[in-house]
Amino acid sequence: MTLIQPNKNSGFIKIMFSLGGLFILVAVFYIYTYSEIVSVKHDIAKYESDLEIIRVQNAGLKNQLYAMTDSSKLEALAAEQGMVSEKNPQWQFASQY
Repeated sequence: MTLIQPNKNSGFIKIMFSLGGLFILVAVFYIYTYSEIVSVKHDIAKYESDLEIIRVQNAGLKNQLYAMTDSSKLEALAAEQGMVSEKNPQWQFASQY
């Protein structure tokens, strides 16, 4: 009489396949995470360079603003418009009416 016995190592094989599958999932997750981190680092470097360009442009605009509002230029503009500088100006407030 022949007895058929199931393979006694099938539990070990199932554990090995489960661990292998888990290892593959962890490896794929690690690769994906690493790729995203590198992408974010590149984006940060790009935004920093853009920010530096904007800072330089802002400094140029501030220089233009300060040049336009220079007191000597404002006095010349006032004289050109026929305005007179008062030594003792009389202020009127809307709350007095």
